[in-house]
Parts: sequence; structure tokens; C-alpha cells
Amino acid sequence: VRAAVLAGTIATEHRLRTLPRPDPLGKELLYLPSPTMLKLLSLGNEGLMADAVYVWAIQYYSQFSKSEKFLYLEKVFDLITDLDPLYFDAYRMGALIMQVEAPGRPEEKRHAVTRLYDKGIAAMPGSWQLAETAAWDCYLGFRDTALAVRYAEIAVRHPEAHHRIRRALGVWRDREGAWGIEDSIAYWQ
Repeated sequence: VRAAVLAGTIATEHRLRTLPRPDPLGKELLYLPSPTMLKLLSLGNEGLMADAVYVWAIQYYSQFSKSEKFLYLEKVFDLITDLDPLYFDAYRMGALIMQVEAPGRPEEKRHAVTRLYDKGIAAMPGSWQLAETAAWDCYLGFRDTALAVRYAEIAVRHPEAHHRIRRALGVWRDREGAWGIEDSIAYWQ
């Protein structure tokens, strides 16, 4: 009897998956739980819950057509980073997906990406790597040197910051006309 019920359940599930399910408004995401609810459901394992939502988000945004694909993208990555504010890859990948794939005007993308990076930098003030990633994304992706300089300056405040971001900051500030002799001396010291 149990085998028959199991076989019937599997057959029904298979049949249901083959039926077309239009979701033009991204209704599946309308029922995404709040960070508070997910924290309660995680039973103290917010990092694990953030991992699960992150994997789900990557899968979700890779399966839908271009017009439906990026609805609620910023909200989903906000949820992940609310669950685990130290989740470096969620900030980086969320910003990358928003920058490269999300529809919308460049200003909207830039604001969404900078909001996510600012949230991550505030959550991880001891990490210069996220500020460096933000600087390069803004410079290469948006061609916004002023914004790249802002993030690079955050990164170089950390004593462990890599020399490549220090050099890039010098080049970018020079292009902006904001690099002086004092800056050169301080850089070489």
C-alpha cells in the first residue's frame, strides 16, 4: 500500500511539473518570508538559512525568461544579507547580477548596487575587500570614476589594503584632477 501511495505521489508530482505555470508577476516571490520569520524558522542558524536562500536565489534567477527574471532581485539579496550581514559573496554576487543582468536604467542599477555595497561595508567595517570590489565594479561596470574613488578611499583606510587598490586610487584621483604632491608623498610613505 505504501509503495502504491509513493508511486502515485511521484507520478502526480511529475505530472504537475510538466503543466505550464505562467508566473508573469513573479508571484512566487510575493510569499517570500520576512527576515524576522526566517530567523525564527532557522532556530539560531541564520547563516545556514542565508546559504539556503542564496542558493535558491541563484537557481531562481537563472531559470526564468528575461522579462520575469529579475523581479524583486534587490529585495531577495537584502533578505539574504539581513539573515547574515557578513555574507561577503551575497553582496558581491547580488551586485554583479544587478549590474550585469537586471533590466532598468543605468542610474537605477547604480543606485541598487551602491545600496547593497554600502550595506555590506557598514556590516563589515574591518574588510577592505568589499570596498575594493565596489570600486572596481563602479569603475569598470558603470564607468563612474568618482564613485570608484569613493569606494577606493574606503578600502585604502585599512592598513592591510592591497597595493593594487592604492595604485588604482592614485590613477583615478589623478584623472579626476584631485591628486596632488601631498597625495604622492603620502602614497610613497
